[in-house]
Amino acid sequence: MVYCTLFDSNYLSRGLLMLESLKKFQPNARLYVFAFDQNCFEILKSLNDISIIPISLIEFEDPELLKIKSSRSRAEYCWTSTPSTIKYVFDNFKESECTYLDADLLFLNSPEIILKELKENQSVLITPHFYTKEYDQSTERGIYCVQFMHFKNQADSYKVLSDWRKDCLAWCYARVEEGKFGDQKYLDYWEKKYNCIHSLSIKQLCLAPWNIQQFKLEKNKEDFWVLDKQTGSKTKPVFFHFHGVKLYEKNNWIPAPKSYRIGSDFLSWFYKPYVEQLLKIDESLKGLINPKYGSLNQYYFDNIMVGNIAWFKKNILNRFFNTKFQ
Repeated sequence: MVYCTLFDSNYLSRGLLMLESLKKFQPNARLYVFAFDQNCFEILKSLNDISIIPISLIEFEDPELLKIKSSRSRAEYCWTSTPSTIKYVFDNFKESECTYLDADLLFLNSPEIILKELKENQSVLITPHFYTKEYDQSTERGIYCVQFMHFKNQADSYKVLSDWRKDCLAWCYARVEEGKFGDQKYLDYWEKKYNCIHSLSIKQLCLAPWNIQQFKLEKNKEDFWVLDKQTGSKTKPVFFHFHGVKLYEKNNWIPAPKSYRIGSDFLSWFYKPYVEQLLKIDESLKGLINPKYGSLNQYYFDNIMVGNIAWFKKNILNRFFNTKFQ
């Protein structure tokens, strides 16, 4: 199996934990990791792990990505780059298939369980958010989540990938605008537009803070089972998406945005062990991460301020002055 992901020094511990959890179930997987700063790339190279193929920004970035880079925040540029990472794996390594993974996933079982849903005539698999009703943001932010996406390297899926890359290069921002949001709202239209798309049907396979309220968690020794409260169906989850986990100094942490209700079972069985592992990795990385890339202040500037400044230039200054601010 072939996978790709992207992260920078701020997400290094999460990315490493995600990769380690995947290798437990697929020890022979090939993992293409796009390092979004040089410090992250150097650390990945120093691991000397033959299953991890680190790719630097210098290798990855092309003229089209570089052209729009200054107009996107760090987070927005990562989103913009997502389809390009999969395309890069196909174009440069000639892999027959590739699954993109968000860096803040943690695997609980083999992802092959998800891929078994693909039928012979389907070459792209996408995963819905499976929102709990009270948290449904499908209209604003999209039905699907980019968290886990599988592409076969063939003509129909390559067309989907190329179109998605063009869309993201043209527009990919952390705001809702004219039926778009980031890189993921584009996926809403794929099933009608293309004939090769499969949407995952078993919602308990992909756990996240926006859907776990629908489930009851059961534990049998080391195995977790997820019971759908409405249908009564029970299955083993494949991954948990730890979106929005915030780590602060002195081991303080927040599991998810305050709007989501996180039950005590999920907190004790999933969140607490996850954070403990992250803190151990962070401790082992001390002295290796350059503060330029790994400081909290830099993270907030790159992800919040740069995006706000870019939006201000585009939407305010350009309207009132007869010039083009970049």
